Amino acid sequence: MSKFTILSVVFFLIPFASKSQENQSGNLERGLFTNMEWTQNDTLLILPQFWMYIDEFYFEWRYNYEDINTLTMYIGRPFSHGEKLIYEIVPMAGISFGQTLGISFGLKLFAEYKGLSFVSEGQLTCDLKRNENSFIYNRSDLSYWVTHHIGIGIAHQVYAVFTEKTKHVEGPMLSFSFNEVELQFAVLDFSKHEMSFYLGIGYTLP
Repeated sequence: MSKFTILSVVFFLIPFASKSQENQSGNLERGLFTNMEWTQNDTLLILPQFWMYIDEFYFEWRYNYEDINTLTMYIGRPFSHGEKLIYEIVPMAGISFGQTLGISFGLKLFAEYKGLSFVSEGQLTCDLKRNENSFIYNRSDLSYWVTHHIGIGIAHQVYAVFTEKTKHVEGPMLSFSFNEVELQFAVLDFSKHEMSFYLGIGYTLP
């Protein structure tokens, strides 16, 4: 068994090893989020994610996100504040296994003020097998919530492989929120010939 496999198993078990401590403090929040992306003349891509807050730490597992057939596991430290302006910043680091073997350094941002919300998630991923495939990626959403359940906004993505030209795509986005369930739909490259369609489904576990 390789060192990377052992490390991945240990990383996966960290939140569950902390379960007894979580039961005493009661500070546990977790949920699922699945992205489905489809580009014209391409196949449908499904990107499942599982996230969890335990006390002062944030954990996230992703599949097909950094690359197809690749599992990535992150650990981070959230910093948040909430009064009129609610915000959270989560610096994090992760490791990837599968078609891509690599390490990532990321930053998640969330801010909300009255009816406006801003979400951004960026990362630098270093491919340990093929350095030329290392990349920078960022996804940002700006929304205005017309009601407590319906939001309209703009989605923007930046993708830069070190050996290629940086790619920017953006488009309109529509969001729905009902209790623990959230839906997002966006059309990227809206004004160009090859549009990309994005559907996100999130569920916060009770």
